[in-house]
Amino acid sequence: MEEKIKIAYIEIDCHSEILFNFRSLMEESELFQVNYYISKEVLDELQLGFSENLICVTKGNIFTKLDKDFKLVIIGTGDKYFPVYKRIAKAYHTCAIIHNLNLAYTENIFFNKEIKTSLIHRFGLMITKNAFLKKLKRIYILDEYLHRGHEFLKTRYLPLFFNYSRAEHKTRSCIKIVVPGTVEQKRRNYLHVFKKVKCFKGTIQLILLGKAKGEELTWIRKAENEIPDNIKLVYFEKHINQNKYDQVLSDADLLWCPFQETTTYNGVSEFYGVTKITGCLGDAIRFGKPTIFPSLFQLKYDFVFQEEDDLEHQIQKILKMSFNFEKFKKNSVLKKLENELLQCIK
Repeated sequence: MEEKIKIAYIEIDCHSEILFNFRSLMEESELFQVNYYISKEVLDELQLGFSENLICVTKGNIFTKLDKDFKLVIIGTGDKYFPVYKRIAKAYHTCAIIHNLNLAYTENIFFNKEIKTSLIHRFGLMITKNAFLKKLKRIYILDEYLHRGHEFLKTRYLPLFFNYSRAEHKTRSCIKIVVPGTVEQKRRNYLHVFKKVKCFKGTIQLILLGKAKGEELTWIRKAENEIPDNIKLVYFEKHINQNKYDQVLSDADLLWCPFQETTTYNGVSEFYGVTKITGCLGDAIRFGKPTIFPSLFQLKYDFVFQEEDDLEHQIQKILKMSFNFEKFKKNSVLKKLENELLQCIK
């Protein structure tokens, strides 16, 4: 049997769910041996213990921790820490997953006054970012349709989303609807959610799956007193670990993702479905759930629906349908991932 190809995966930021997918796939790979360089926050989030191939690092020491003989280094979040990653990309065959395309390709980071640093610092950040991107062997994004819209940027699609568990049709009197993600109005329109559910006639359990705090928590408590008795509102005031998050998603009948059309990252505007992927897509694929996105979102998958005015009636129709997640079978996604990484190494 041939010796496996040694590669490294780095995640010292916030995309622990992407790391989880990559690690789950690579555990079954006969081609690659992976060392994971992860921050303590990510280790704790995924409740991973230390092992030979799980190395806890910080942005300050990661370069010195990397082995010399990696054929490829994959950066799981290439949207920050540009000086650190530039050094790695200079020393290793490196690719990176980019989650915010406007940040990666715009020069506005230099001119944007929302970034509370000096003009000199912003200029240095822009130069370092551009130098880092130029050093990369490949720039990856995680939505194949988003990639097709940005092929001129020379991005590549990296297949990581796979169907982890097939959704079973459950007949129950109470429909479970989950709104996944951190409870932040700047990311998702919760005021819209509360306005909509007030009109529902059927029995609904609405789960806001993310830590609620501040102004959003005040809104939730107010809505809890105003919505009709047929709506049971579930929310969380403490951080939810990955296991609990997955349990709730697995038991959902449907995902409702009322994300805002735009958000900002490092002062740069990003547009969901155009320059930025939503993590809700990965949740839907992983657990095989039908999903409702805002009406402005372009339809790309048969299990994703644009929100209609009569949302309750739409939900009832969707729950009578069946969906095919065959293209996201784990073995199929693994083969595509292996082929892409082999091409990247050449």
